[in-house]
Amino acid sequence: MTKSAVLLLLAVFCVAGCASLDTHTEPKINLGAYQHIFVEHLLADGYGVDQIIARELRARGYDATSGPLTMLPDNAEVVVAYEDRWNYDFTNYLIELDLVVRTARTDKRLATARYRRPSITGGGTVEMVDTVVYKIFPPRSPAAP
Repeated sequence: MTKSAVLLLLAVFCVAGCASLDTHTEPKINLGAYQHIFVEHLLADGYGVDQIIARELRARGYDATSGPLTMLPDNAEVVVAYEDRWNYDFTNYLIELDLVVRTARTDKRLATARYRRPSITGGGTVEMVDTVVYKIFPPRSPAAP
């Protein structure tokens, strides 16, 4: 096999199985300045992705809750909306996670993220959510007692 054929074959496998993460935060926006975050539950989500996102945010020091938008707390500063896409190859697994972070009262878009992992390799749902949350939300230091 020639060297160019090997490189072409390698490129095809990489495109078929490589993960990609794209994020965008509006200029001069510091998501770490927000403490109270609400993760909007999708009615079609049967996997509890909203609860995983909220748990990962709490692990990073945020006050995060989740539920339907009708249960938005009065103190919520930011709403995280998500869209999850799943695939089935003998088991269900998350292949894409899109997040939109917006202000709770004015719906101003603050940040977006898209993580696509088109194969089952590379970890589970929690690892995928953690990768996205880690990329756009800086860790907060614990509140003083």
